[in-house]
Amino acid sequence: MQNEKKKLENVPVQGKGFPKEPAVDRNQSKEYKEMRSKLYAAKVEEVLGIWKENLIPFLKCLKDENINVSMNAKIVFDRIHNEAIRFIIGELQKNEKEFWVVASDALGERALDRPEYDWGPAALALNRAMRINNSKMHEHASDALVKMGRHAVPILIESLGSSKDRARWRAATALGKIAEKHPEHDWSAVACELVRSLSDDEEWVRQEACKAIGKIGKPALEELKKGMKKGNPDSRKYFMEAFDLVGDVSIFGILLDAVNDWDNAVRVSALISLSTIAERDPKEAASFVIDLINGKMGDELIEISERNDRIIKALNNVMVVCRVKMREGE
Repeated sequence: MQNEKKKLENVPVQGKGFPKEPAVDRNQSKEYKEMRSKLYAAKVEEVLGIWKENLIPFLKCLKDENINVSMNAKIVFDRIHNEAIRFIIGELQKNEKEFWVVASDALGERALDRPEYDWGPAALALNRAMRINNSKMHEHASDALVKMGRHAVPILIESLGSSKDRARWRAATALGKIAEKHPEHDWSAVACELVRSLSDDEEWVRQEACKAIGKIGKPALEELKKGMKKGNPDSRKYFMEAFDLVGDVSIFGILLDAVNDWDNAVRVSALISLSTIAERDPKEAASFVIDLINGKMGDELIEISERNDRIIKALNNVMVVCRVKMREGE
C-alpha cells in the first residue's frame, strides 16, 4: 500500500511536474500573448492561418526568449518564407514606426539563417528608412542591412551619394561592418566609393568612411593612393588616418610629403602613420629609409632647410621605432 502511494506521488500533475507556459510581459498586447501561447503549444497549422493579420506579434515571437516559442515561429516562417518576405516588404511602405523596427529585426535574423537567399529587394525596402527622420528606424534597419551582407552592398554604395547626411553616415558604417565580417569578398569597388566619402562635406561621414576603409584593409590601398591626389583640403587628415589603418611602406613617399603640409593636423597624422607602419613591418621600413637616404634623397637632405629638417626628424623617428621593434623580435 505504501509502495502504491509512493508511485502515485511521483506522477506529475498539471502545475507541478509538467512545464508551465513561460511568463509574458504584462505590457504586451493581447494579440501577442495569444500568438505566443499558440506557438508555445506548437499550434503551427493554426498560426499559418492567422499570421498576416497578426504580423507584428508573429515577428516578435521569432526573437522570443523561450526556445519553444521562437523555434515554432521559425518553423512557421520557413513554410511561408517567400510569401512572408514579399508581404513584409509591402507592409514597410506604410512607414509605421513599430512595424519598421520589428520587421527590420525579423528580416535581419532571417538573413542570418538564409544567407544565400536573394535579400536585395528586402535591403532596398529597408534602405528607405534612411530617408525618414527617425533614428530608431535608422538603427534597426541598418543592423538588418549588415546581416544581409553582400546583398545589401549595392544599395549601401548608392546611399553614400544620398543628399541626407545621416544616410551617408549609416551607409559608411554598415559597409565597414560587412567588410569586417566578409573579408573574402572583392571590396575594391566599395573602397573606391569610400575613398570618395573621405571628401564628404560632413566630418562624421568622413570619420565613418575612414573606419570602413580600415576594415577593408589592403584592397583599399591603391584607391587611397589615387584618391589622395583628388581629395579636398578638409579630407587630407582622413587620408592620413586611413593610410595609418591600411598602409604599408609603399606609401612612405606620400607620408613624407605630408610631413611638410601646411595643416598641422595633417602633419601630425602623417607622422603617426609613419610610426604605425614602421611598427607593423620594421625590417622593410628600415630598408626603405636606408635606400632613400643612400639614393636620390640623400643629396637633397644635404641642404639644411625647414622642409628637410621635418623630413629628417620623421625618418629618424621611423628608424628609432624600427630598432625597438626589431630588438623586441630577437
